[in-house]
Amino acid sequence: MLLVSQARFIPVKMIQKTTYRQQNPSAQLLSDKGTYALKIHCLQNKSISVGRLGILNLEIAYYIYVGSAFGPGGVKARVSHHFNKKARQHWHIDYITNVCDIESVWYTYDPAKREHFWVETVANLENSQAPFPGFGASDHRGNSHLFSFQKCPSLERFRKALMSNKLNHEAVFELSIK
Repeated sequence: MLLVSQARFIPVKMIQKTTYRQQNPSAQLLSDKGTYALKIHCLQNKSISVGRLGILNLEIAYYIYVGSAFGPGGVKARVSHHFNKKARQHWHIDYITNVCDIESVWYTYDPAKREHFWVETVANLENSQAPFPGFGASDHRGNSHLFSFQKCPSLERFRKALMSNKLNHEAVFELSIK
């Protein structure tokens, strides 16, 4: 079994899946910098107000949101923020995580900034739709960091898409919440 602390410079072929049932599983993550994707399941149609984006109509679907964690506290701090439904709504995604459930987190402790590459990879997955242009993309004008799917792609499918670009990418892990 691969320990998270041993995850430095490991080919993306290696995947660890960990399942947690606690309220905020981010305590299991490291404070290292990296890139992450939240797999969110919205079980009801909902209308929410999201800052300057206005009213967004969420449909019953799976959503994948891609973000980066290069600030203080790294992946652990950023993911912990997303699990805290009482947290101040700072990022666009906070409005969705307050009303829909995070089912899992895909993440890497890769020191290279991979956020835009992950966004392109998710955008190119089969049946991917970007329902809200500009969502979560204040630093990536015109694009969206949120994608919807009627059937959510697996980590394996995402990993294969990453591998197809032949980049030297560190291991991608999954934190699954049941």
